[in-house]
Amino acid sequence: MDPFTSGFASEERKLVLLRQIVKQDVVKRELLSCLVDGLWHSTTELARRARMQNPIIGIVTVGTILRRMQRHLGKTFLDEMIPESGEGITSWRLGVEWMDTVREVIQQIDAPSVLSSNPTKEEMEDGQST
Repeated sequence: MDPFTSGFASEERKLVLLRQIVKQDVVKRELLSCLVDGLWHSTTELARRARMQNPIIGIVTVGTILRRMQRHLGKTFLDEMIPESGEGITSWRLGVEWMDTVREVIQQIDAPSVLSSNPTKEEMEDGQST
């Protein structure tokens, strides 16, 4: 099932937004990299991962980030499991329809570009590259 079921324009807009999120924000990329395995992750666990990129991130901020991403990318983007009592730690997982798309976008952003693999003029002059 295609995660972008609401039409071509909306599909393109969501894909562009997802690419911007992954490319421009290391905290959000870290969260999505954790969630792309399709397993449930507590907000506490996600906050620990996010702190590797920004030490002042807490569980409230993580919850806010995830809810905003879901609001912009659609209801199927994330699944949220709130404890029945209403108290405790919420858990999150990436929607099944989004896993391949998110994984692909992360790989595209993390892959070194062809241009950056070419030696610079300075490296060639210094003999560091052949």
